[in-house]
Amino acid sequence: MKILFAHQNFPGQYLHLARHLGADPNHQVVFLTQRKDANLPGVRNIVYRPPREATPKMHHYLRASESYVLNGQAVARIALDLKRSGFVPDVMVGHNAWGEIWYLKDVFPQTPLLGYFEFFYRYAGADVGFDPEVKISADTGPRTRTKNLGNLLGLDAVDLGQCPTLWQKSTYPERYHPMLRVVHEGIDTEVVRPDAGARLRVPSVESTSHSTKPASGQVAGYPPSPLPSPLPHAGEGTYVNSARGETGDFELATGDEVVTYVARNLEPYRGFPSFMRALPAILARRPKARVLIVGGDGVSYGAPLPDGRTYRQQLLSELGDTLDLSRVHFLGKLPYPVFLKVLQVSRVHVYLTYPFVLSWSMLEAMSAGCLVVGSRTAPVEEVIRDGENGLLVDFFRPDEIAERVVAALESPAAFAPLREQARRTVVDKYDLKSICLPAQLRMIEELAATGSRHR
Repeated sequence: MKILFAHQNFPGQYLHLARHLGADPNHQVVFLTQRKDANLPGVRNIVYRPPREATPKMHHYLRASESYVLNGQAVARIALDLKRSGFVPDVMVGHNAWGEIWYLKDVFPQTPLLGYFEFFYRYAGADVGFDPEVKISADTGPRTRTKNLGNLLGLDAVDLGQCPTLWQKSTYPERYHPMLRVVHEGIDTEVVRPDAGARLRVPSVESTSHSTKPASGQVAGYPPSPLPSPLPHAGEGTYVNSARGETGDFELATGDEVVTYVARNLEPYRGFPSFMRALPAILARRPKARVLIVGGDGVSYGAPLPDGRTYRQQLLSELGDTLDLSRVHFLGKLPYPVFLKVLQVSRVHVYLTYPFVLSWSMLEAMSAGCLVVGSRTAPVEEVIRDGENGLLVDFFRPDEIAERVVAALESPAAFAPLREQARRTVVDKYDLKSICLPAQLRMIEELAATGSRHR
């Protein structure tokens, strides 16, 4: 079978699927991407570049959409070249968010297309208007509605769509639900698992807590990668840089009082302000606790601060002397094996989010046997049942977050059943090899057999 993938950040959600298909000599796998620094065995990468940048004076409702149109145009032109060379895929697979799949059917109208759909933007009931600190303007509704142009183009183009959670599917208009299937990309629970002997060397506080500059370089002194491939998981836990201290490094182990927090970037969408505001109470009541914070200083979602500061700088300024920075370690962006060790030494993992897309890191934390203190928001509530496989808190209540974290630090044995059930949840519902990968392969096989609805 010939399979054509498209995702600007290779391999994105398709690491495991593309690796599996590429390992089969009966398949010919081509991947169109903007990333040129990673490869998978058996997968031919073709790098595309948009022909130009988006127009600076474009109406701000449409600025992002134009950049996605340019992505789609570039991908379609490479697809035309592939067609001229004799490569006609049996199935096409790609993420809808950045426009790459929008025009593939114009090149290969008879080839079925499987699209990945993460979120349909809504003016009410999801992320917009959730946070009272984010002001709503007259532009908010029209701008939010306009962001769905790409969703609608993609839904019209695909033969079948994939959504990672039930709630994320529910954000889409009901008329599209019959063509959307809930299939998570999967967690490799054989790799992401508890390790009673895990040890983690933590950089010095001078580097990790006080620096305002983005960290760079590799973390020194960590054990070699336990992953079966040198390519890391390309998701919330995929970090290529980290802060490194020159002196004062120390080691943490499973069983220590370790609180962890992970996000691609430290920002409001992932509850970073609420988490930080909970820390003074946690650290005051637990004098041996250490806090490990993983993530960059950029903004993945929402808007940056108007004064140019990062959200980390803002919260450190706000909290001032109430925060014991000697025990708070900002680790920056980490290589995946190090990220995994962070989870394995964690006693309590805090995951907060607006009603938005679910981070891989939450499921990875559960698979690693973490006790997750999660926000009482969608789609967290789809996975975590309070008091059974984790703990739920009010997103906006730092005092409640602190109470739950302190209780878990004080009595680890009492919460051991929740940690065990957290891993069981992921193994039973999100395991890569037994559940998610087979489901993805079935979709591809089904599409290859039925063909395109557009022909």
